[in-house]
Amino acid sequence: MTDQNPFRPSFGVAPHTLVGREEPLERLRVAMAAGPTHPDFTMLIASPRGSGKTVLLKAMRDAAEQAGWATVPITATPSENLSGLITEQLADAAAELDDRRSRRRISSLNLSVLGTGGGIELAESAADADRPRTRMLRTMGALGELAESKHSGALLTLDEFHKAHIDSAREFAHALQAVSKVDAKPVMFVGAGLPSMEDGILADDAMTFFQRIARTPIQPLERDETMRALRAPIVDSGHRVTSEALEAAASAASGYPFMVQLVGYHMWESCTDLDGGVTLADAEAGIRIANLAMVEQVLRPVWRDLSDGDRRVLIEMSRFADAEVRRRDLAAALDKSSGYLATYLTRLEAAGTLYRPSRGSVSFVHEAMRMWLREAHL
Repeated sequence: MTDQNPFRPSFGVAPHTLVGREEPLERLRVAMAAGPTHPDFTMLIASPRGSGKTVLLKAMRDAAEQAGWATVPITATPSENLSGLITEQLADAAAELDDRRSRRRISSLNLSVLGTGGGIELAESAADADRPRTRMLRTMGALGELAESKHSGALLTLDEFHKAHIDSAREFAHALQAVSKVDAKPVMFVGAGLPSMEDGILADDAMTFFQRIARTPIQPLERDETMRALRAPIVDSGHRVTSEALEAAASAASGYPFMVQLVGYHMWESCTDLDGGVTLADAEAGIRIANLAMVEQVLRPVWRDLSDGDRRVLIEMSRFADAEVRRRDLAAALDKSSGYLATYLTRLEAAGTLYRPSRGSVSFVHEAMRMWLREAHL
């Protein structure tokens, strides 16, 4: 039995119990087995902050490594050096896949790929050495050749796609399309970013490859999944939690993975008698603290980036008693046409503040946002 808090409310940190991500993981495994011709061999995940994108990418790399594949975890940045960093990571992955004992980096200017008999030598001219696109293409191609020779593969994951330096993203798209699709080498790709990337970096004319690849949705957790994610860490720590506490905590989390961890963490911390079990009072205390943390860590940063019109729509949504609001009722409350409202809803969905649970209706992604706005504006 341990009294160490088993919940992990930090962005990108794997939870004690991963739930609700079986479908994208199965899509990954099927595509790995099928090879480069499978439509899911290159795919993108677009979802709001804290919905578990980084954790899912890590789970996908774990699945690939268990199958003997090389993995290349990339985190996008707006830095002009992004191309060089990606190329270095590709070379490192080739070195590891080649079973070299030393973790030395393979030079992309004189890349020797072993394991194919006599080896493959790639040499570049002095002019090519100064071209990031050429270096990335040749290094990724060598990784693909090596993976193919070993009857294996390589999984590249790119997190924070929406932040990628545009020139580096173009170079990456060119290399990936050439290696994975044109040459059909076993170099698989999964990227993840905020929904805003669809109208941001992916709208660039040179990003048609990424515009056309498969999309892998991350859905909010189902009620039973949320309760399992809350119950398992407590029970596995040797303690108990009442059904009333679980029900309250699950309602507050509203299927949002980061909020599950926040609520779980703070209701554990609020419990003064773990031997007696986590109670409804502990859950209610934890929920209050978790809501405040959610506002500061997620909601305020999002709110600052919204226009006055966006904010007005969200404030009006918060006035409704039901969590699911009919679009026609919201348009009437705003005294605006459905066409006017549609523009805002599309933008707010891209910002990760709301989603459309059914045809003709909208809901807040985070229940904490609805409550925060109601307290501030009602």
